[in-house]
Amino acid sequence: MRTHLPIALMIAIYAVVAVAATRTEITQGVKKLAAGDSIMITEVSSEKGTLAIGDTITVKGTYTLASQKNASLLLSVTQDASQKQLPEQGKGSVRMTINAGTGEYEMTISISKEGWLHLGFYNPETGKPFGQLYFGTKEQMDKIANWNLNYVTSEQPGKNIVLLRYAVQADAEVVYDLCLDGKFVSSGKALIKQDCYLSLPATPGDHILTATAPGYETWQKTVTLLEGSKNGQNFWVELKKSAK
Repeated sequence: MRTHLPIALMIAIYAVVAVAATRTEITQGVKKLAAGDSIMITEVSSEKGTLAIGDTITVKGTYTLASQKNASLLLSVTQDASQKQLPEQGKGSVRMTINAGTGEYEMTISISKEGWLHLGFYNPETGKPFGQLYFGTKEQMDKIANWNLNYVTSEQPGKNIVLLRYAVQADAEVVYDLCLDGKFVSSGKALIKQDCYLSLPATPGDHILTATAPGYETWQKTVTLLEGSKNGQNFWVELKKSAK
């Protein structure tokens, strides 16, 4: 004797439920583009509306490329103020090859790490950026409002780029902010034995490095930063609980 499942039950078993993405308001942040170039965002749709880890977003817009004959247009999440090299396809990024002129783009990315969303023009041969536009929630963009992107269109992009290597430790997984000479450069979670690397547009020499976290004393030290991406000193940042 055959047993027939109710149609509604069969649909429930076999149906694939898709998460609908909804249009999300964004704030455009710091940007630096070569003369004649532009990147415009016309729409951002998001599955969760957070523009953070676990969210999947689709970005639509238009571009104008006038400064070079071709480029890679990249949508990615960066963790510092200077993503100087074109990342591998699929490593938390998506890109398309474009030629000089005006066109449209539509790209989708799943956010798998903490950082800041940005669109950028990259030289397809050298992998160096010559235009960047950051976007996200207002809170996210307020965090990086002081980022300096002047190195992006520099004729000598390797000049005045310093490497900051550091690790932050605390007795709990607290979120900290890191500042260089009073300007915000990064944030993260304080974890034991987690090494971090930042390439920053700054003059080599002595700088004041500061780390802060809610409920912890401010950590501050004068550090000497070297030019280039292969040199640098490790700095150990230890956050201590504030006295009650």
